[in-house]
Amino acid sequence: MVTMQHFGTVTVLTVRGELTSDTVQDFIDQRDQAMAESRCNLVIDCQAVDGFDSMGLEMLNATRRACEQLHGAVKLCSLDTTGRQILAITRLDRKFEVFDDLESAVRSFD
Repeated sequence: MVTMQHFGTVTVLTVRGELTSDTVQDFIDQRDQAMAESRCNLVIDCQAVDGFDSMGLEMLNATRRACEQLHGAVKLCSLDTTGRQILAITRLDRKFEVFDDLESAVRSFD
């Protein structure tokens, strides 16, 4: 499940459960809605994420590229140790800014 909140010019997409090929469409729907409203500064809150598969990771990277083309950015927050390790192994840690908490991630856009 994915929910969306707005904090000024920043949109937070909160993911609950796994981000996999079985669940990625919910994320895509929320992301597309935000981008249709020209909201391209996104924070992906991963506090309640149970895991990723390759489709989930590719979707995160595709979202990052799409936002950057529109002069926005995607930042991640609240990843657990396993999530951080997955980003490091896939080298996506070089593509995303990762924050310990939601507040820090949102404030980083100021």
